[in-house]
Amino acid sequence: MHRPRCPAALFSLVLTASGCSDADGGRVPLSRTSAALKATGDSCTAGTECDSGFCVDSVCCTTACTGVCQACAAAKKQALALNGTCGPALEGLDPHDQCTPDVTGGCGESGACDGKGACALISQGVACTTDAGAGNTCVIQSSKGAICSGGGVCYFETSPAGIPCAPYACKGGACAFPCASDGDCQPPNRCESGVCKPKRKNGDPCGDKAECENGNCTDGVCCDTNCSGQCQACNVAGKVGTCSFTLGTPVAPRPDCAGSDSCKGTCNGGGDKCSYPGTATACSAASCTGDVSTSASTCDGTGTCAAGSTSPCTPYGCDATSGVCRKSCSSDGDCAAGGQCDTTTGKCAIAFATCKDPTTVQLPNGQSESCAPYVCNAGKCQQQCVKESDCAPGYSCQPPVCVAEVDAAAGGSPGVGGGVASGGVVASGGKAGSGSDSGDSGGCGCSVPARTSGGLTAFALAALGLFARRRRAG
Repeated sequence: MHRPRCPAALFSLVLTASGCSDADGGRVPLSRTSAALKATGDSCTAGTECDSGFCVDSVCCTTACTGVCQACAAAKKQALALNGTCGPALEGLDPHDQCTPDVTGGCGESGACDGKGACALISQGVACTTDAGAGNTCVIQSSKGAICSGGGVCYFETSPAGIPCAPYACKGGACAFPCASDGDCQPPNRCESGVCKPKRKNGDPCGDKAECENGNCTDGVCCDTNCSGQCQACNVAGKVGTCSFTLGTPVAPRPDCAGSDSCKGTCNGGGDKCSYPGTATACSAASCTGDVSTSASTCDGTGTCAAGSTSPCTPYGCDATSGVCRKSCSSDGDCAAGGQCDTTTGKCAIAFATCKDPTTVQLPNGQSESCAPYVCNAGKCQQQCVKESDCAPGYSCQPPVCVAEVDAAAGGSPGVGGGVASGGVVASGGKAGSGSDSGDSGGCGCSVPARTSGGLTAFALAALGLFARRRRAG
């Protein structure tokens, strides 16, 4: 029966359950034209997943691979290579159950493949029962008695030296085939799938270090070293079996490089550890938070984006586009909160006092003034304290005043021993208005304070002077 020919316009479509033929009459697998199809050697569970249309030994295969003792997965092939291409099955395996073991005591098939594309016969030197000879014996590592020839014949071996069992050990008068453990093999061979084999060489697939000649099984292959570095691998294309430095993301199961985004580490092909971008790599642009600019950030060399520094822009505003402080203005919108733009000079000025920082007042004229020992509150300096947070750093609250922490620790107190309190209270060692700190009494028995800070106004002092002169004139 002829399959329908694929019309040119519908060549990429699935037409029937059996497919259709192309212009040359060749079979076009149903799923060949799908972009999601798997390539040769990819893992699969059904032929419809594969570009070739064949899934053999759980890999996409170039052919149906139905021959006796054939396999398509590299790990099941004698060559241990070319995953996805059909070839002789590995000696000792029967991947598709095509070999029947001889259970009659003869020397027929062993039930496994011979590594050459055929079912293997029971190995030479194995005891058999179809010959009527005497019992078997071991001569060192050779077998004597009723044994298999290796060619399917059971015969009686009488030579004094017997038939060598190598690579198998001789046990119980016969060669230990099939092997059950490495102890059934003569060193340095090991037992694999019932067959004694030499240990595998670098680059050969492996599942355990005991399978490898040099004792290293890394990344699924025998390797020249243990190859455990984060940026190393033993299965790099063109270098399989040789530990090599890698590029990009570390090969699993090695841990990924630390960091994220532009600061994330990577393997650079020149060492066994991840390489990280340094301070020359920007990781975050400059930005504005209100009238404060945060500078651009750079990587710190460990995979982290280091935080940028902050700078108040007052009296100018922060340019949200560039993330940096403006240096001139063309309108009030270019100034910080509360600022006004002098369009003739292009300069901003703060229209009212604000707190530049916790202990500094920003004056409308652009100048600043320290509030120490107090803090700035709503554009004004605190005048007294009731709690520690009312005082600048380095000062302690001894209500109602802030005093230097050194003085506080020495046991000083407000108004005693030379401290000056706010609000015009004299604290120089004497009481306000005492004789030791008075001015001209004018003969009226009144004391006029020599200091006027926070006390009488100039007008009041002038009035008192006039009153005193009238008393003397009278």
